[in-house]
Amino acid sequence: MWKGAEDVKGGHCMLAWPKVCRPPELGGLGFLDLQLFGYALRMRWLWLSRTDDNRPWSQLQDTQENIVQAMFHASISIELGDGTRSFFWTDRWLQGKSIKDLAPCLCNAVGLRIQRKRTVAEGLQEDLWIRDITGALTVQVLLDYLLIWDLTRNIILHPEIPDRLIWKWTGDHTFSTASAYRAFFIGQYSIPGATILKKTQAPGKCKFFGWLVLHDRCWTAARRKRHNLQDDDSCALCCQASETITHLLVSCPFSKECWYAILQSLHWQALFPDRDPFSLAEWWSGARKRLPKTDRRCFDSTVILVSWILWIERNKRIFDHRSRSVQQLLCSIADEAVLWTLSGYKQVERLAVALGRLPGRESLVVL
Repeated sequence: MWKGAEDVKGGHCMLAWPKVCRPPELGGLGFLDLQLFGYALRMRWLWLSRTDDNRPWSQLQDTQENIVQAMFHASISIELGDGTRSFFWTDRWLQGKSIKDLAPCLCNAVGLRIQRKRTVAEGLQEDLWIRDITGALTVQVLLDYLLIWDLTRNIILHPEIPDRLIWKWTGDHTFSTASAYRAFFIGQYSIPGATILKKTQAPGKCKFFGWLVLHDRCWTAARRKRHNLQDDDSCALCCQASETITHLLVSCPFSKECWYAILQSLHWQALFPDRDPFSLAEWWSGARKRLPKTDRRCFDSTVILVSWILWIERNKRIFDHRSRSVQQLLCSIADEAVLWTLSGYKQVERLAVALGRLPGRESLVVL
């Protein structure tokens, strides 16, 4: 997983770290991206230096990366008071926007040092901001100047009220490192079923298997054939079609027979996949919407449990050359449901009872 170099390629990349480090609801495993978390911590320094003058280091000069500065300024706005805590050129204090956004050409005509130092209170006092303009007076700069002149005519400061920084990523508008870290993932797409999997109660190894299923990263026969690891991609359960993960868990006749028996025992036979879905996530998310909210947690855990047992059955047939009938597999599912219940996953207790097992060690059957 690690090579000791900044950049790695090919066989050295054992994990797709950008994907793994995404939040679970976006299809990742929730591992911290240390670089992004470091950015979030440095944004905390910026927040404290602007909001807490009692910090002994708040007035010290500090150099931050451009990405930290840009993300911080995009994440805050100013509720204007006396204008002493907000910066005229860079902060979003004018109609929820900054002058850098409203008049970029005018802002480019102002020195960077002045942009970082000039407060709103100083800039509005006798229109001192006009003296900050030292660059070339092009047509666009003059147009931007007239725009800012009009917008600042009706600004009234309140000397008795301090400026308030508003953090846009939390409900109480107060900075938190967690919200700053998650802000770096805003705009990324989520894979279908990721949010449901995150909330599903199941053992860790089973949820990890579910994560691989959602990403289509299980080493089925079809995937092995694509990588030239074998010639035959027939399904190990039915020997009738190519063994993709969707076929194996949902579309295979053997799997369908198991699903029907389980859903019928729970009186959910209306959820049976009567057509071949595009993926397990498509059927899962669609079927759970047809259930009352009180039943969805049981259904979610049942989907993971049954998928896990079907995968184990597939592996036993390939590696151990042992196969079980549908009825034997149902007994195995019932035993697994009892074990999950005893381990604290009470959501599948209803499944164990429906399959004729009372939660207790004496109800286990060794096949």
